[in-house]
Amino acid sequence: RDDVWPTKNGLPLEKEPPPLGTKVRAKSICKPEITANTEDSRQCALCLKYGDDEPKDAGRLLYIGQNEWTHINCAIWSAEVFEENDGSLKNVHAAVARGRQMRCDLCQKPGATVGCCLSACLSNFHFMCARASRCIFQDDKKMFCENHVDLLDG
Repeated sequence: RDDVWPTKNGLPLEKEPPPLGTKVRAKSICKPEITANTEDSRQCALCLKYGDDEPKDAGRLLYIGQNEWTHINCAIWSAEVFEENDGSLKNVHAAVARGRQMRCDLCQKPGATVGCCLSACLSNFHFMCARASRCIFQDDKKMFCENHVDLLDG
């Protein structure tokens, strides 16, 4: 099945946080580093960052099966992914497979599945790299790269 359920109830339990005083590396855009406060070994299959992120950023990690995870926003902004009426995400595995072949225009790392909606444009980004590159996101899941913001509806 290609269903990914964006609910905490369906996710495996997380590890206990490390003891107070344990040194961990801070998070950074598109760098596969451990997030602050915990040594979370779960890595997003798209942006390659470890651990949950803030809801307005990449968001929390969703378990997609076979010991793979993806951030909610990394998945939902991928072109082939859509949400069913029951809240499940479809085609996440297809996005991950495509992302392994795509490099980000900003950081040059694989996993870039967020593309400009202009069909002639070849720009692809990780979700957070697209935000850092001043791409514009619309409610209808269209994303315009900085070079094509003049084509915005309305």
